[in-house]
Amino acid sequence: MGEGNVFDKLTALRQTWTMEEYISRFECLIAQVPHKEQYCSYFTYRLRDDIKAQIRSLHVANPI
Repeated sequence: MGEGNVFDKLTALRQTWTMEEYISRFECLIAQVPHKEQYCSYFTYRLRDDIKAQIRSLHVANPI
């Protein structure tokens, strides 16, 4: 998935494929992260705006 450390890759990850592919790539990267506190932020940061809004609404109703 390119060069750089895992945090660079998480920051650069952008949803340009299906949600299934985005989730798969995200899971491959977070498996390399020792501290998992920022999953939600990394996950939603580069989603398409319409999907990001839905995820945030769900998170407010049911925090992860």
